[in-house]
Amino acid sequence: MRGGSARSSPTRPPFPTDLVILGLGVRPYTALAAQAGIPLGPAGRIAVDRRLRTGVEGVWAAGDCAEKFHRVSRRPVTIALGTHANKEGRTAGINIGGGYATFRGVLGTAVTKICDVQVGRTGLGETDTRAAGFDPLTVAVDSTTRAGYYPGAKPIRTKLIVERGTGRLLGAQIVGGGRRRQAHRRARNGSVARDHRGRAAQHRPVLRAAVLPTEGPGADRRPQGLAAGRGRPTHPRPPHRRTRCGQRRAVR
Repeated sequence: MRGGSARSSPTRPPFPTDLVILGLGVRPYTALAAQAGIPLGPAGRIAVDRRLRTGVEGVWAAGDCAEKFHRVSRRPVTIALGTHANKEGRTAGINIGGGYATFRGVLGTAVTKICDVQVGRTGLGETDTRAAGFDPLTVAVDSTTRAGYYPGAKPIRTKLIVERGTGRLLGAQIVGGGRRRQAHRRARNGSVARDHRGRAAQHRPVLRAAVLPTEGPGADRRPQGLAAGRGRPTHPRPPHRRTRCGQRRAVR
């Protein structure tokens, strides 16, 4: 609609808008499980272990009704995503069938597209980091999806959330397109923010700029409170030599 208006609450004045997008989410009905004596966890969903077994013998739970273990906060969370549900269903099915499988946890990685704008996130947001007991620092960097001289380059904003003092990457958010997969891997592995810089990457002007958003001029500024020399060890690797079989062996 053109020339329309929306109101966020009855007590606030309306504001002009052409489009309203509502993200209402889902709320699984876990009352039935509670009535059956299946324990619920602190997040209000069915509590499960790494094999997706509930507190009742012979009962498994997977999908939106089950709690997830967050690999950054190390706490049970509620994240309703199909990617998680599919992996949990496979894990539960293997265990029910007599096999052995575990579900390692989630990062909450999600990507969507709104008209021509791509949005991605992984790990924890600022509110989530504080709730998990972290002291976060936030840095936002503006760049482009392609090399500036290449036609079709569009703006992209990358937001990184790190732990103060250690530089551990807690979460990332990207608007416009770009490097969500890279941030996902580093949040999963518990890397520090400086690990984004100096990494080898192919130069493809049609796909991205020569300098990654996390390595550009905006990323040169070390966030205040990020201690130098913390995080990944800076000791040089010991010299290696090739054995007859082509394996690398440290020289003692």
